[in-house]
Amino acid sequence: MKRFAQLFVALWLTFISCPAQDRRQSTSDLEGSSLHRFEDDANRRQDTLLFKFLEYTAPYSGLYFELMLDKDGNAFTARMVPNWAVQNSHHGKLSGEQIKEVKRMLASPYFQSFPPSTEPKRGERYTAFVFFKGSDYARFDYSGSLPVEVRKVADFVNVEIDKQEKFRYEKWLKERKQKTRSESPPELER
Repeated sequence: MKRFAQLFVALWLTFISCPAQDRRQSTSDLEGSSLHRFEDDANRRQDTLLFKFLEYTAPYSGLYFELMLDKDGNAFTARMVPNWAVQNSHHGKLSGEQIKEVKRMLASPYFQSFPPSTEPKRGERYTAFVFFKGSDYARFDYSGSLPVEVRKVADFVNVEIDKQEKFRYEKWLKERKQKTRSESPPELER
């Protein structure tokens, strides 16, 4: 009986330690595949893409921020959590004039050269900036603060997305108030 109890305890300890070991391994695999998804996203270039801006703070925590603009003016921004969710997403539509302005910014001499790529540095933002360079796509990588030229492009599109999101929200709020008023019972007359 004593031998059976020892065997049972040994098997039980093996059983409970295996899942924990598998969890540690799968978490590590998930983080690795998640960073791989960041790289895949940065290197994927659809024919309609004008630019995309992907950013995370090193070391990679499993999520990154993305800002994208296509050649038709469709803009999108979100927090990307690979294999899990797209969070806090917003979208907008740039006008023809605004698209021309972005193209003008991307045609500046800064974007015609290739700055040296940098590796992620602990505690700093790491950014992959991919854009259409007239006949092909280019990717610039930065660690730390961004050059003014890159920041201007991203800010220009983010400001327009924010304006349109605010407009949609205020419109929804106004419609909601009107609907609430029309559904409320008439006041009693004295």
